[in-house]
Amino acid sequence: MIKLMIAEDEYMERKALRYFLNKYYSSEIQIVAEVANGENALSQALIQKVDIILLDIQMPKLDGLKAAELIKEDFADIEIIILTAHSKFEYAKKSIHIGISDYLVKPYLEEEFREVLDKTIEKIKSKKKKKSSQLNLKNKLAELTPLLEQEIILEIIYGTSSSLKKFVEHKKLLDINSNNYMFLIIGASDSCMYHKELLFKIKKKINRIIDRIIASIALQDMVFLLLDDEIARIKESREFKELIFELKCDFKLNYHTEIIIAQSQIYNEVGDIYHSYNQAKSVLMDEGNKIKKPYQREKVICGKIIDRDLDAAIKEFNNIFSILIECYGKNAGKIKKYLKEFIILLNRDIKDYFGSDIELFSTQQVEKEIFSFEDLYDIKIYIQHLISKVVSIILEYQKDGKNQVIETVKNYIKENYNEDISLSEMAEYTSFSRYYLSRLFKEIEGINFKDYLIKVRMEKAKELLKSGEKIKDIADLVGYSNPNYFSSAFKKYTGISPTKYLKA
Repeated sequence: MIKLMIAEDEYMERKALRYFLNKYYSSEIQIVAEVANGENALSQALIQKVDIILLDIQMPKLDGLKAAELIKEDFADIEIIILTAHSKFEYAKKSIHIGISDYLVKPYLEEEFREVLDKTIEKIKSKKKKKSSQLNLKNKLAELTPLLEQEIILEIIYGTSSSLKKFVEHKKLLDINSNNYMFLIIGASDSCMYHKELLFKIKKKINRIIDRIIASIALQDMVFLLLDDEIARIKESREFKELIFELKCDFKLNYHTEIIIAQSQIYNEVGDIYHSYNQAKSVLMDEGNKIKKPYQREKVICGKIIDRDLDAAIKEFNNIFSILIECYGKNAGKIKKYLKEFIILLNRDIKDYFGSDIELFSTQQVEKEIFSFEDLYDIKIYIQHLISKVVSIILEYQKDGKNQVIETVKNYIKENYNEDISLSEMAEYTSFSRYYLSRLFKEIEGINFKDYLIKVRMEKAKELLKSGEKIKDIADLVGYSNPNYFSSAFKKYTGISPTKYLKA
């Protein structure tokens, strides 16, 4: 229900307003307060959290316009409808800078009363719908942040062709401006205990001394990319060393396990980021050799698959298969055992990257298929087809996720095409960077944002022309304040002028 307050010092006027409201809007509007002076109007606006105020321009203690100005300072979203006599109408009109929604001139005519209230109610509903949509999107983006962080870390680990570009994009998206960075990796003999809640808990502890952290669980490690212009000083500080000691103690006390915390050197060039991770990973493996070193070639294949580069992934797999033949000859048993481990690693690493909800294949079924083949060549072809299938699944999975963002933009355009919509506004609406949204829109729709907006407007204009609307009115209805500019845009889009289109 929409909450409404009547602020009118005349009892009979309040009674008349109540009558109209109860007669026409009892199912939509709830009268939550009636006041007879400006001071009470101001206090009740705060207490009742109203949506609409019917506010008389002349009231005791505090006049209506002053009350409206004070209310709008604190509650900009409240719709205020000024109630005024004919003699005061010009005075009331001067208050437009305050943000008054509309005016009702006494004595109230039912038709005029309903027209003003209907317009105000529609405005409130539209704002609430937009606010709800923005809140839902904000919540989705809050859920998206850990996925963005995971994507950044895994792109770096696998050294994908787009990793550097995506790292720069994601930094902007996460509002990270620092250039200096280092990796911190936590490894344990029992990595099965790692989970998102634990990662968040550790990240929160590190956040005490470093603001910007990108973190993810990847390749059985907890990986933290620390970004801060003061990282060199922080790394040598007493607080940082105490933090490392605290983390080791926590794991020993709470999880009864020893951990290794490896650090890279500090870098400031984006191009060094892949080397920075590998440097920390090498330190991790050297300290006690408690973490199993991943096969580099398998990691390369995963990187190519993540890049959706099927040819390169197949080529790398063929190289591995040739090495297996060299090492094991015709010993199919050993080759099958290796490929079983490879399939498990592939399935795990791809799911690490894209999320556990992506459906790739059943490792048990694939293992069964591998061991059913007699000919090694048949096994090779089977794995090649499996890699191809995984790349196809990834393409479809990524398309679905990106489509959700673009559908939000398209729905907004559909509902607001008659307004002045810009890419910058949509970037702010979706909480993405302007550059990222532009690239994503072109990737999904095949045309850029501006051309899509023109397309929606022109297709609507074609409908309106056929329905008999005047060209001048159509221009305004589809977002063009200048009819000549609209006609020019229409001709550019269709190849003919609006007038000729009508005759066609």
